[in-house]
Amino acid sequence: MKSTLPSFRRVGAVAAAGTLVASGLLGAPTQAAPASPETATNLAERLGDRTAGIYADHNGTMIITVTDETTARQVRAEGATPKLVTRSAAQLRAATTELERSAKIPGTAWWTDPTTNQVVLSIDSTITGDKLTQVKEAAARTNGAVRIE
Repeated sequence: MKSTLPSFRRVGAVAAAGTLVASGLLGAPTQAAPASPETATNLAERLGDRTAGIYADHNGTMIITVTDETTARQVRAEGATPKLVTRSAAQLRAATTELERSAKIPGTAWWTDPTTNQVVLSIDSTITGDKLTQVKEAAARTNGAVRIE
């Protein structure tokens, strides 16, 4: 009669290997699904002035702009993708306020571009001479927060 000890060892080794593989798979961290536009919007609203906006990158990933690493960690922890920027929402609002106060001229329009972390000031061809100077001076007072197009 042949000993069954090697068979038991083989079965034990296979069982042990299977257990290690299974526990490795079960214990492996899962990658969070990308944040949906609604999730990113809700998170940005909760962050307040610690974000300067959200946008979808060229892959469709929702990016949440943040002004500090602590907030970036919070965004990552909630399954979203942060991007560190230099200007807060409050700074961009101040730039917009400056434009509303001193450059409210027909032929101008502006909006916040979260991808560049700037307010984009669009001027049409009717803005010339003193009006153009006024618009450029208003943009200059924002310390780079306004980009003229």
